[in-house]
Order: sequence, then structure tokens, then C-alpha cells
Amino acid sequence: MPKLPLFATLALGVALFVYIILRAVKVGFTHDESSSFMNLIQEPLQDLFFNARNWQAANNHLINTICMQIGYRWFGAEEWALRWGSVAAGLVFLTYAFRTVRLWLPVTSWWFFGAFCIFVLNHFVLDFFSLARGYGPSVAFEMAALYYFFRWIKQQGKIDLLKAGGALGLGILSNFTLLDVMAAFFVTISIVYYTNNKNNFSIVRYFKFITLPALPVLTTLLLIFQPIRWINAKGEFEYGPQAFWETWRVLFDRWVYHPSNGYAWVKVVALVVATLLFLRLGYVLFKRFRGPKLSESLQPAENYAAPLFYAAVLTVLTMLMTMVQHYLLGANYLIGRTALLFYPLLSSVIVLYLMDWQKRSFPHKTRVTWAVLVGFMLINFAAQSNFRFAQEWPYEENTKEAALLANQQGDATHTINYGVGWLYYSTTLFYQETLGLNNITITYNSSHDDLPWVMAQPFDLIYIDPALQAKVADTYAVFKIYPEGVMMKRK
Repeated sequence: MPKLPLFATLALGVALFVYIILRAVKVGFTHDESSSFMNLIQEPLQDLFFNARNWQAANNHLINTICMQIGYRWFGAEEWALRWGSVAAGLVFLTYAFRTVRLWLPVTSWWFFGAFCIFVLNHFVLDFFSLARGYGPSVAFEMAALYYFFRWIKQQGKIDLLKAGGALGLGILSNFTLLDVMAAFFVTISIVYYTNNKNNFSIVRYFKFITLPALPVLTTLLLIFQPIRWINAKGEFEYGPQAFWETWRVLFDRWVYHPSNGYAWVKVVALVVATLLFLRLGYVLFKRFRGPKLSESLQPAENYAAPLFYAAVLTVLTMLMTMVQHYLLGANYLIGRTALLFYPLLSSVIVLYLMDWQKRSFPHKTRVTWAVLVGFMLINFAAQSNFRFAQEWPYEENTKEAALLANQQGDATHTINYGVGWLYYSTTLFYQETLGLNNITITYNSSHDDLPWVMAQPFDLIYIDPALQAKVADTYAVFKIYPEGVMMKRK
């Protein structure tokens, strides 16, 4: 059955897209989604770009905001309607992951299925295709840009550079963090151009070459120049760690399933092993491509040397761009959801390295590595799959359910004074407005210190972090305990 790997790949892609849709329907709204809805859903299109009031925080992910507004006007405040843009981006991501692997491998090969798994079986990435945020569309457009980038390396078609630039432009409009990939992209294609034309290099021809992909990106930069100044003035680029190590640590931590939070040593061991393997890969690639005959080894289009080398260059340059921003502009490093852009880059390096290794040695030497890696990814994904919460905002799992319960305790003659921790406030307000929960009144904790705020006010019901339960037990009694929160009633 020579087409079985293709059928398996397509079945996996369809299953993952269905998973994305179901999560978009079933997972409750999160803090950042709710904040975007409450602040931006009625804003005119021009003001989304050019009004400072919409850039008090980096919560205005432009493509996502526009998609939310369209969904709201057509279908109302249903979760799936507000998330349709990210769901569509999930289809784009899966499609371009498929097309990228198809550049390198025949669809009749099980290596094709394995490579597709490496690109798409990332629970943390897929999370964002079910949420009304810009991170999912940003990664989807990045995947499209990578496809056109690798196809250009293989075929040297100029139109692919224009498409890559267009995809990067849309990705930046989805989330500004993709600016790091954009800068690395232009440096990388310049290196490719020089490598292929060093014997007859001309500055004039180079500028003609670079103009095509630059046009859509420059248009995007003109649109976001002022918004970036506004959010920078608000200190939004200070979000994140001050060491690149933390970017790597959180990238790994979000991706790998940890069966028990009680065993910190498991995380430490897994992180150390992953770091050593990553450094080993970097060393192997360095040995693979050092030497005076590097440019000759990158010329043949039919081997994996050229795409592997330039994938590694693009990934390393993107890392360096984050460091440049940190040291020259004061921006902190990417972390968690802001660092999603590294997953497609690292996946491309791993896939291409395995294929290059397989081509240069006997297949049985790589067969075990493929099997172990793909098997781990399938198990890791299955262990983390859920229809209850988003990994970046797990505390929101029960916010909707709690708000509905609180509303049931009041009626037209008695409004419940409902105090919620600041993390739950935006989502509680979203459901109060969209579901017509008129029997509760909620107030915002601007101090972000829930304990004194709760104790200083006469709330009828409170919904707080379970860690605070014992500290308010003298004033409030447990009403209902949820996995990610506790509702308590004033004694």
C-alpha cells in the first residue's frame, strides 16, 4: 500500500483540525481574549491602527482583532465565532506544514509522515489556533513564509520571495514578535544570494533582488511604526525574562508533558537532557558545514545540505535578533506564547538534519531515531490533549462555570456583590456582558493583590485562587471548590 503514509498524514491533519475546532467551541474564554473583546470589539478599523487608546497594552493583535469583529457582527459573542480567525489559521498552518515536507520527501514515504508529525504535533502551538489571540495566525503565516523560503532555495523562483515577504507581513500584523524572524529572513536570503552570485555580485542587482520581498514588509512596518512606539512607551517590551536561557527553558517546559508537578527533578532531568541534545545538534551542524568547500556543498538543489544549512542560519539569526533587541533596545527576551515562533524554525532544522543524516549514511542508522522521536511526540501530544483549558491560562478553566453559579444565587430583588481575583476579572466581565448575568455586580482589583482587597470589602461571594482559601477562612466559608479556583460565601 504505497499511499498509506499519505493517508496517515492526511488523517492526522484532519484529526488535528477537528481537535482545533472542538477546542474553539468548548474551551472557555481566557483573560487576554476577554480583555481584547471588552476593549476593542466596537472600535473602528482606522482606530485599531492609529489611535493611542487602543495601544495602552500589547493586547491588540491586529489580524485577530479584525477577525473577532467580523465574527461578532455575523454570529454574536459565541466563543467559536470570536475565534474563527485563529481556527482558519490552524488550517493554514497544517496545510503549509504538509507542503513544506512535500518539498523534501515523497508522500509514499513513512519519513514523510514522521516529518509532518514533528512540525504539527505540538500541543502548545495548537492551543493558540483555538483562541482569539494573534499568536496562532502569526505562527501560521510564519509556516507559510518558511515554505516559500525553502521553495525559493530549491527552485530560485522570485515570486516565492514576494510570497514569503507577504506572509511575514501578515504574520507581523498578527503579532509583533515575528519581527525577529523578519530581520533574520532578510539577512539569510542575502547570504543565499551572495553565495549563489559571488563571482558576479553587483550591488544594483542585489537591490533589485531584495526589493521584491521587501515591499510587503515595508508596507507592514509603516502600519505598525506608531503602534510600536505607543506600546514601547507603556513598557510592554519589558515583559519577559532577561536571559535567553529562560526562553529555551520555557519553550521546552510548555512543550513536554510533566505527569506530576510534585517532582521537580523530573523537569530538571528532562531539561538537561534536551539542552545537551540541542547543543549536540548545534555541534554536529557546525562540523557538517565548516570547511573551505561549503559553498560548493550548497549548490545542488536535490540534496538536503542547502535547506538544512539555511534553516540553521535562519534559526540562529532569529535567536541573535532577540539578543540584539535586548542589548540595544532594552526589550526583554521572548517567553511562552511570545516565543512560539521558534517551534517551526527548530522543527525545520530537526527534520532536515534527520533527512540529511539519512541520505549520507545507511537508513537503519536513522530509522530508530525517527521512530523514537515520532513516537514520543504522539504520546506527548496525546497526554496533553484536553477540551477544558488553555495551557497558557489554565486558571480560567472554571471561570465561566463559577460566574453562572454566582449569578444563580441572586435575583431581581437581590444583586450579588461578587468579588473575583484580578486574574479572573476580565473573563467574568466578558460572560456577564455576553450572557446577560445581571444578578451579579463585580469590581476590578487594580492592586493585583487579592488578599487585602477581598478582606477590605463586603462581598457576598468571592472567587479566588485556591492558595488564598485558608487565609480568608475566618471571614468566608467554602461554597464550591473547582480545579482552578474556589468560590466562598461571606459568613
